[in-house]
Parts: sequence; structure tokens; C-alpha cells
Amino acid sequence: MLSELPIWLNQGVEPPESLKTTGWQPGMKPSAQHMNWLFNRSYLVMKELQENSGTAELQNELNALKTKVNTHLEDKAQHNQFIHEGKLHQIGFGYNPTLGCMTYSIREVI
Repeated sequence: MLSELPIWLNQGVEPPESLKTTGWQPGMKPSAQHMNWLFNRSYLVMKELQENSGTAELQNELNALKTKVNTHLEDKAQHNQFIHEGKLHQIGFGYNPTLGCMTYSIREVI
């Protein structure tokens, strides 16, 4: 994420649970300390999301899944032959990264 964060470094004071439960009522003026706490927490959460959005972790998990799928497909390749009209045929499976999906083909084995 490339957007500049709205930096807010004043930590403020966390409001009491009662205020967090009921919220500010009409006519109430939120204290600067509570607003600083809210803005600081919002900034820290956005910063954490921006820095640790998990893209590397997700990519690692995706690569591990692709490896498992390819291993499974290679194993299936050993059991993918059949006879049709007296001729031996083979089914091939694979992952097409361009299309983002699994593909298959059937060919006659010579």
C-alpha cells in the first residue's frame, strides 16, 4: 500500500469501558486525551496493516499449495491412462498460472 499514513503520535489516554460501551452522547465534548488515544490507535493499526499486510506470508502459502498440487498431479500422472476404442490414452493435468486455474488434456499414447 503506497498511501501516506495520517501519522498521530500522541498516545492520549484510553477512555473508560463505560464510554467505549455507550459512546459520546449528544452535547458531550470528547476530551482531547481520548481523541488522541483514538487517533493514535487508528494510526498504529493502519501502520501495522501497511507494514505487515501478509503479502509475503500469503505468497509463501500459495507457493506451498502449488507445490502440493503439482506433487499430487505428478502422482496422478502415474495412474492416468485408459483404453478407448482399442487405443491407449493419457490424461494430463496441470496448473495454468496465466489463467489461474487447473487444465487438462487427453492424448493418444503412441
